[in-house]
Amino acid sequence: MGARNWFAFDGNDWDRFETEAEAVEWAEAALSHYRDEAPEGWAEEVEQIFVAKITTVITVTERRSKQDGDCVHSSIDEIVDYALVGAQEGEHGQEAE
Repeated sequence: MGARNWFAFDGNDWDRFETEAEAVEWAEAALSHYRDEAPEGWAEEVEQIFVAKITTVITVTERRSKQDGDCVHSSIDEIVDYALVGAQEGEHGQEAE
C-alpha cells in the first residue's frame, strides 16, 4: 500500500486515500447522499464536505521499556514519544527510520 496522503471529510465521517481522485470520488458520493436527502432540506453538514492533502503526520520517534527514574504513572510499562514529520518521511502510525 502506498502513502495515503489524501483525505476526505463529509461532516460526520472521514477516510484516507492514496490519490486525490479516490478522495474526490468519496466526497462526491457523500454529496450525492446529501443530495438524495435534500428534498427534505439540505443537511448543514453538506457544507463541511472537503478533500485535502496531508502534508504532515505524526510518527513514533522512540519506543522503549520504562526504566528506573522515568517519571510516569506506575501502570505505564512502555515509554513512547512522537513527532510531526513531513508526510513523505513517515506514514501515519509507522516508526520513523
